Amino acid sequence: PTFVANRRLTSGLTANLRLLLNCGFPSAGSVRRESFHELGVRDCRLWDDCTISCAGLCGTSGSEPGGLLQSDAVEALVRELIPLAAVVTPNLDEAEILLGRRPRETGAGQALDGAELARKLGVAVLLKGGHAKGDRLRDALVESGGRILAAAEATRVPGVDTHGSGCTLSAAVAARLARGDDLAAAFSAAHAYLQAGLADPLRAGPGLQIRHLG
Repeated sequence: PTFVANRRLTSGLTANLRLLLNCGFPSAGSVRRESFHELGVRDCRLWDDCTISCAGLCGTSGSEPGGLLQSDAVEALVRELIPLAAVVTPNLDEAEILLGRRPRETGAGQALDGAELARKLGVAVLLKGGHAKGDRLRDALVESGGRILAAAEATRVPGVDTHGSGCTLSAAVAARLARGDDLAAAFSAAHAYLQAGLADPLRAGPGLQIRHLG
């Protein structure tokens, strides 16, 4: 997961401390419930004022959703980590585990399923559509009560390795939240950033990659 947190310090002045932690899961089925404490859930509860953006919630192993997490770890994630989040950013595979069924891939259907998931989890949800079939991809941002805040569409870019594009979007949202943007503005800026990186890719080795730096 990716975390961005800020803390109100007790020195009489307000300061922001931003944490960006990228925790790679080593192998399929290897993450247990206890691992969430090792990844900082216990520490996150110490923050006085915490904003958390969680990227790659359940992870995928090939085409199998949830391949990295044991069932008790999924339960712990929903119970312990997600309630600390300002926004949860699952892709369609991860949302399938959290929702209990595959989200729809049409614009209206995906937004409604994102709203259902937000109400179920009690936090805002950015449902990412990059794993959808076809060339039109949709993202839907929904507040915790189920109200749709924003939606965006994009065309799949041929010839560019888009592995990690969902994590790029989530990390960009986290970075904009850390700068003080509200959630809708953070999503808008993050989506524009990702599309710019795809439109002007970086040639690395034999292929084209998302350009993260201008």
